[in-house]
Amino acid sequence: MIIIKNIYPFKDIVYIIFKDIKYIKTKTIYILYNNNNQMTNPKIYDNGYVYFCRYNDRVIYVGSTENFDKRLRNHKSYCYNINNKNYNFPIYKYIRDTDDFEKFEFKIEYTYHNITKKELEKHEAKCILDFGLDNLFNCIVPGRTRKEYYNDNIETIKLYKTKYRIENKEKQNEYNIKYRIENKDKIKANNSKRWYCELCDKTIKLYYKPTHQKTPKHQSNLQSNLLHLSPEIFN
Repeated sequence: MIIIKNIYPFKDIVYIIFKDIKYIKTKTIYILYNNNNQMTNPKIYDNGYVYFCRYNDRVIYVGSTENFDKRLRNHKSYCYNINNKNYNFPIYKYIRDTDDFEKFEFKIEYTYHNITKKELEKHEAKCILDFGLDNLFNCIVPGRTRKEYYNDNIETIKLYKTKYRIENKEKQNEYNIKYRIENKDKIKANNSKRWYCELCDKTIKLYYKPTHQKTPKHQSNLQSNLLHLSPEIFN
């Protein structure tokens, strides 16, 4: 087993490479570390709760917490405190526009013991997906990655981007022209910078470095290089 810390091009990541010589198989596992290169131990709650908010017997919101009473007080505070960053969340707008806060029923539906926040959020996410995000006032599905969100909303995102480009075409053109004029020297300097990739034995413009690192060739060279590294160099 080879353990490699902070290997280019990733930071604060440890690569653990297992190589089974007998079957000639390899498996790479990526483990995120914090800034001190120590694995973060997830906090375990003695009790975790998934709760529903109902109005007229209809579930309109799903949440999770380890302290239900405190969470309920926070909901009320967020709902009526105009200076709070959560004041304009859909659920609080709906409550203010519909009825008094006390008319909305917040009730614990599921109780879990010795559970981490991540595990609790998985149970919350399942409930949200069971009801359907479009049928609730939740803004997000806990634990969903950006990629998952994009895949779930790809058509909506494409329509929004297309609409924005059409409606802001002149504004964007003006901004681009202004930026190029005001940053002429900076752009010229950046375009002249070069970066040498040791893995691919290739020199490219620094601007294209992120794009190059995603290419199949670079990724293949990276994996091959990692698998042939000697453990002694890390001692």
